[in-house]
Amino acid sequence: MQCLKQNWLRRLIFLILLSPMVTNVFGQCNQNYDWAVWSSFTGQSATGIIKHGNKDITMEMSANYDFSYTNVLFNYTIFQNFKSPIPNQTVPRTTWTAGEGGETTMCFSEVVSNPVLLLSSIGRPDLPVTLELSIPFVPLFDGGGMTFVDEKTIIGNEGYTILLFPGEFECITIFSSTPEYYTNITWGLNPPLFPVTLSGDTKACDETTITASGGDHYEWSGGETPNSASNTFTASGTYFLIVKDNNDCEVTTSVEIEITKEHCPDCAGTINGTAVLDDCGICLEPSNPSFNQSCIDCSGTVNGAAVIDDCGECLVPSDPAYNQTCVDCAGTINGTAVVDDCNVCLEPTDPSFNQSCIDCAGTVNGTAVIDDCGICLEPSNLSFNQSCVDCAGTVNGAAVIDDCGECFEPTDPLFNNSCKDTAVIRIPDAFSPNGDGINDTFEIIKSTYTNAKVVSYSIFSRWGELVYHTDNFDFDSTTLWWDGKVQGKKASSGSFAYFIEVEFQTGEIKRYKGIVKLIL
Repeated sequence: MQCLKQNWLRRLIFLILLSPMVTNVFGQCNQNYDWAVWSSFTGQSATGIIKHGNKDITMEMSANYDFSYTNVLFNYTIFQNFKSPIPNQTVPRTTWTAGEGGETTMCFSEVVSNPVLLLSSIGRPDLPVTLELSIPFVPLFDGGGMTFVDEKTIIGNEGYTILLFPGEFECITIFSSTPEYYTNITWGLNPPLFPVTLSGDTKACDETTITASGGDHYEWSGGETPNSASNTFTASGTYFLIVKDNNDCEVTTSVEIEITKEHCPDCAGTINGTAVLDDCGICLEPSNPSFNQSCIDCSGTVNGAAVIDDCGECLVPSDPAYNQTCVDCAGTINGTAVVDDCNVCLEPTDPSFNQSCIDCAGTVNGTAVIDDCGICLEPSNLSFNQSCVDCAGTVNGAAVIDDCGECFEPTDPLFNNSCKDTAVIRIPDAFSPNGDGINDTFEIIKSTYTNAKVVSYSIFSRWGELVYHTDNFDFDSTTLWWDGKVQGKKASSGSFAYFIEVEFQTGEIKRYKGIVKLIL
């Protein structure tokens, strides 16, 4: 199956075919292409003109990010092996935005047939770029560095390609999911040569016949007669057709066949109808009120013996529960007393209902009790007797973590004094510059008794690129700590390396290096 898909991939044209269906597809031979001339680059849009035949077709390119242009096509010589000359002129230069979420839409001023898209320098060897297209394509030219994942997805590792979009339409959207340095793109049109018509029902019960016309030779990818214009199909799937005329020009098209029981006549003889034989052997729509009703007893059993007893229950008379289901636990017919969760027979309105066995949490037969902290918890709860324990492990104790990171009561002489003679520097392993006022900067912390200043403060990307640097500032210089921006723009979540030098009052300089996570 994979080989079949690969053999047909370069000839694939997806058409949306209705039933009954008549679709015209235009073929292309080895002709020259008319390429767009680009202008009016205005940040997130550009305009191209294609002189096609005796008229100008305008193409509008827009994106949700800024893009520019280059005066020539990057690595132009790679495309010299293409079957049609390509002008080396000004073309759009797009980065597909900085990763996932980029959308680039290109619309023609009128419906066009079989346009081609040239892509030069997609991605690079160490950073592949993935693009998803809204319309199926066929690769016309592979200049290397390309992976054609499926009919709508490509991956470029410094890739060069020309894609054909078979069919007739006005707009195409490209969705980008990876960052890019830049890619050159441009569009071309090739006048249609001859029409191919496909007719027949694409949806059927057991089989259907599709007939093609417009060519001299036909080659289907499946079916009962794959080398004939008329072909019969007995299984669902997408079938491809190559049509050649007497000039050996070639058209590739496809048809989606759906063979399911949904397209068979129902018991009433209606195609795609929903009438079925019910359990009583009657042909009815399931929505008909008489469906399954003409021969069933009160329990819904066909020809069953169940009846409604004195308690209003549907039971077979031989059932031990017959006429017994309306006696409550107190022995009262149609009474409402029930055995509550405490195993006591009471009316649900009785104030004692479900109350004789509840614990402190109000749970019937529960095991929660009041712990030493005065909290109602299960003894197995990890918080049992813990909600009032201080850092020293004393219930209702007063010990807390002081500025030196030690656990002391505030009245202890060592409170905040155990690190007076020790220089303490703490460096967080993450920060979140999301503007909520909490951990918005990568700020290192010193203890109250540490007298020091920052000599050098450098941040590097995961590729070793310096993204932020400053030096010689005090710890209270809040505007100098890194705020997660690179060249004025917010960086994406990820890991960054830091190298920091701190000079203490004694003149000693200590160096700190490590990894900090930026979390958005």
